[in-house]
Amino acid sequence: MQAACGIILPCPASKLVISMVQGPHRDQETSDRLVVDFANRTHGRPPELVTTDEHAAYEASLLEVYGIPYRPRRKGGRRGPKKKLRKRWPKGMNYATVKKTRKKGWVVDVSTVLVAGSEETLANALDASPCSGTINTSFVERYNGTARHFNARKQRKTYSFSKKLEEHGAMSWLMVTHYNFCWLPRTLRVPLGDRHYHYRTPAMAAGLTDHSWGIIELLSLQLLATG
Repeated sequence: MQAACGIILPCPASKLVISMVQGPHRDQETSDRLVVDFANRTHGRPPELVTTDEHAAYEASLLEVYGIPYRPRRKGGRRGPKKKLRKRWPKGMNYATVKKTRKKGWVVDVSTVLVAGSEETLANALDASPCSGTINTSFVERYNGTARHFNARKQRKTYSFSKKLEEHGAMSWLMVTHYNFCWLPRTLRVPLGDRHYHYRTPAMAAGLTDHSWGIIELLSLQLLATG
């Protein structure tokens, strides 16, 4: 059996899963693939706010993909050795991490660290967010819980685990597509009055389609990346 690790990037507003990568480990290579894929799908625009756990690979990947190259000043003026190019965070991008301290399996403390940006720009980004006014990772955690509910291969302590990474990846993508185009979460519904609602899938909320897809439509249509 091969261990399989999946990392996803959802949109908090529409709950659309924009990017997902599968790999044997949650290492730097897997993180790099995720951020590169996300940047390609969003035309390379730096996100205004990114929140993750304190896994160091995420910071390195984000800085590598979105960072602006610059060359530090030489020590000793022009006669000093020429320094290598480095990267700085782009203006307007905020990156914060969430650290959870556990004791005996229980979370006893939650703290946040602002890695990139300023307190002012972070506050503006949180004020403009339609989803949350605090730094958290609840959107990813909520999706992970839903994924374990839909896909038995992701459940813990079960005989349904994947024996091959390829099979695990295929089932994960099938679940993501179903989640984006068929699932009607209550949190995306639009009230119509008199206790009636217009239910939407994440793809509908993101403007990718105008209706919820059925299983036949899901399995018979080919989805192509555009842009």
